[in-house]
Amino acid sequence: MKRLGFEEISLEKIDPYVTRPVDDIFVNNLAAKIATHDYVTPLAVVPSGSKFLCAGGVHRFLALKKLNREFAPCIVYEASDRELPIIALLDNETLPMTRIDRAKIIRKMLDEGQTEEEICDELKISSTQLHSLLILLNIPEEYKNELSEYPKKPTPKKPLSSTHVEEIEKISSTNRAKRKSELYAMIVERARKAQKDETIKIYSHRDVREIVTKSNGQPKKSIQEVADEVEKGRKFTEDEEIIKKICPTCKGRGYVTEKEMMVK
Repeated sequence: MKRLGFEEISLEKIDPYVTRPVDDIFVNNLAAKIATHDYVTPLAVVPSGSKFLCAGGVHRFLALKKLNREFAPCIVYEASDRELPIIALLDNETLPMTRIDRAKIIRKMLDEGQTEEEICDELKISSTQLHSLLILLNIPEEYKNELSEYPKKPTPKKPLSSTHVEEIEKISSTNRAKRKSELYAMIVERARKAQKDETIKIYSHRDVREIVTKSNGQPKKSIQEVADEVEKGRKFTEDEEIIKKICPTCKGRGYVTEKEMMVK
């Protein structure tokens, strides 16, 4: 991939290279913004025969078309068909791609013959980061909107993260698919309750890891039964920690007697 330079190119000579669904609302908002400020970030285009492919900035391209503009500012690249997804992934600051969008493009690149090493080198990401993206494609479709865009920061509104998904993928049993689906449902349901009740905590990565580990050792129990056991164990540990802090006899050593636990 090589940058050839800047050009003002007729929109009639540009075709969009679409890698994800077009957000029509965003196109309308972007068009209004361009009309107000009369500025648009240059498109990233690649020569294709007598025309150009817009590999980066499809939403900007459509916004300019909506405004009936004749020309678009463009950065022209020399790139092969295999490098078009790279441009699309790197040039998306106007409407950032979701992590699942990025994962879908990377999956397509792998299916077309590119190696993980080549993709990591082009995108400047590690193999671990690549696999953290690809594993998101295993999330059931109905829960993909619950994914946090931050790998390790689930919230009541976005309770899933790639770390959750990595733990869920470790479930091993004859009913693996069913148990995975049940765990996704539990995580999302808990998050919905947490939005209404601040005393309810969403499932952390540690919680999910413990549920999966215990579930793998007790395949005959339902995920809900295993989760209840983990929660009861966690409550006991939390109570024990409280006693350690207030115990007047341990002198900071963290020693808790059976009698003291019974008093609690």
